[in-house]
Amino acid sequence: MLKGGRQEVTRVVLGSGKIITASVDGRLRQYDLAKLDAPAVELTPLGVRIDALTPDDSGWKLLAAGQDGRLQILDLGAGQRLLSAIAAPGW
Repeated sequence: MLKGGRQEVTRVVLGSGKIITASVDGRLRQYDLAKLDAPAVELTPLGVRIDALTPDDSGWKLLAAGQDGRLQILDLGAGQRLLSAIAAPGW
């Protein structure tokens, strides 16, 4: 069992030795596959339900799409937001 989550998980990404989960409250958690009994590392919260997650090829950056239409690129190593943009209406 993964530790630390308290809300319904909406998305899960597996790759590069880690599991990343997104929950309905906009929180992202990163788990180390080698230490699943350890607590998750919480990444920068997005504040809205996360509807999509996609890692880049390196596994160190993550594209997250929120229910509000915002796209965000996160640095998983630093746990920081690199870019945030709103999708154009009708896109």
